[in-house]
Amino acid sequence: GWLGRTVRTPPLFSLLHFLNLQIERYVIHLRKFLLEGEGETVVEIGVPIELGGQSPGIPVNDLEIAVANHMKALESVPAIGTKIERRTNGDKSTEVWLVRGVPKNEDFIE
Repeated sequence: GWLGRTVRTPPLFSLLHFLNLQIERYVIHLRKFLLEGEGETVVEIGVPIELGGQSPGIPVNDLEIAVANHMKALESVPAIGTKIERRTNGDKSTEVWLVRGVPKNEDFIE
């Protein structure tokens, strides 16, 4: 199951302040994680890489913005995201997502 996997955390600034360059950087991060994970990875939205996973999260309003921007980025990858859980610590939250690359037609054998 996903519990045995390393949870990758995307750069938070990219998801809260979505500028074109930051979108591209986040998409590159996701593609790299998918390549390393052979087509799937787990990300925790609300905890920046810079903090090494050591953060209680972000306010729910900011998390909603970050998740919406994460969904937009998935379209660019292209990838499919599934929310696994929301973690709440006081007034701060994070969301854990399973991200899978979209299979290419040549991945299927008829």
